[in-house]
Amino acid sequence: MEKSKSLRFASKIIIITVIMLVFCVLGHVLYRSYSKSMSNASYIDKLNRLEAMKDENKAVFVGGSATHFGIHSKYFEEKTGIPSVNMGLNAGTSFGLYINSVKPYMKPGDILFLMPEYGYYGEGWYNDTDNNVEFLLYYAPETIKRTPASALLKYLPTALTVGWKNFGFYFQDSIRKKLSKNKVYLRSSSNEYGDMTVHENLPPDKFADSVYDFENYPFIDKLEENIKYFEDMGVKVYLLFPPLNRTSFEQSEKCADGIYQRLSDDNVKMLYKPEDSAYENDKFFDTVYHLKYESGIEFTDMIIEKLASEEN
Repeated sequence: MEKSKSLRFASKIIIITVIMLVFCVLGHVLYRSYSKSMSNASYIDKLNRLEAMKDENKAVFVGGSATHFGIHSKYFEEKTGIPSVNMGLNAGTSFGLYINSVKPYMKPGDILFLMPEYGYYGEGWYNDTDNNVEFLLYYAPETIKRTPASALLKYLPTALTVGWKNFGFYFQDSIRKKLSKNKVYLRSSSNEYGDMTVHENLPPDKFADSVYDFENYPFIDKLEENIKYFEDMGVKVYLLFPPLNRTSFEQSEKCADGIYQRLSDDNVKMLYKPEDSAYENDKFFDTVYHLKYESGIEFTDMIIEKLASEEN
């Protein structure tokens, strides 16, 4: 009798587990197809452009949305004559995954610009967010084989919860047609170089300041390790500080200075100081990192000038 009860209980657990896994997998399958119209799916196009350029010398910009909005790689290419691509996406995805995704396409003589947002410096190289799972499963699956097993195992529980959530999001967004109302965060919002351009003629939105006050930078050791990896293969690597609105920078300046001092002590090549990329609030579009279109041109111009000075 007791054995029969135990078997029935175990059977229920197995059935529930199977149902949950089915919904998880279904969530990923449905949302993967649906997400191909979203902004993050532009990484597929960015990788395609980077792959097409793998045999030529080029400039590659890697970072989160500060790079996506702030760097105009098409303009950079026109001004410098160096074929370019903007790999910026969002700061919710591990910087380590971005680096792993570009490694196969770099060659001696390339220029690699790394522009992590300030929040990265207070995190580990592989943080644990929903974005990482979506990035690996939906947009850059080839990156999985270049990502350590320890990171992948850390993402496994998140992959399950993301599958269930995305099952719900799929039907919610489909019913509300939420995606069709979005004017900025779509795959089509980027040009063929990977630059965010659709906001050129759109009104800016209100945003709140961000404050960074951490004093330890666990991110830097892995950052420097990867910089050395690229430099050893003959790639020129320059670290860039992201554009940040003035009032956020003033509240975060101690943290930014600490990061700069640590990188300086370690002889990391930087084109400018953190304060050089602090801009007035009215130059930003909808967050502390997202420059307006014309402000992005201004920022890219500064990078071109600083690079010219460094190279001469």
